[in-house]
Amino acid sequence: MDYYTRTVFEVTSDSIGAQSAIGAGGRYDNLVKDMGGPDLGACGFAIGIERILLAVGPSGEVVKKAGGVFMATIGEAAYVEAFKLADKIRRLGIACGIDHGARSLKSQMRSADKVGALFTVILGEDEIKKGEATLRDMTTKEQVSVKFEALADAIIEKLRK
Repeated sequence: MDYYTRTVFEVTSDSIGAQSAIGAGGRYDNLVKDMGGPDLGACGFAIGIERILLAVGPSGEVVKKAGGVFMATIGEAAYVEAFKLADKIRRLGIACGIDHGARSLKSQMRSADKVGALFTVILGEDEIKKGEATLRDMTTKEQVSVKFEALADAIIEKLRK
């Protein structure tokens, strides 16, 4: 990373120890000139295959920390709304994943379990019409309806318990 002039991205994993970077990329505008070539701008990236392997569990699945929120959506409008809500949740420092495969609700709930989500936000056509989301506690299986604007606060409140 020493030759990068501006970092564009870095992917890290908490599961591989102190050197947590798996991959990174960015601009390295001075590298060609420093190596004796012309003054040219450049960009690139690097990925550590060994570090990827360290971040993968024995079953071949990426090791994930349990916690956070999973967004399960039914329909295009719900998918769009989920992105807005996920952004608000993430800005509070809470991990939030979204299913991108337009799969069945049952499949999405299985994914939420698999990644260890504490809560799943369920959004469908009915929820969009009401301006509410269904917030499901994945431990107790309790579900409550929460207005979109109150969702982040409701999640924080439940996390404090």
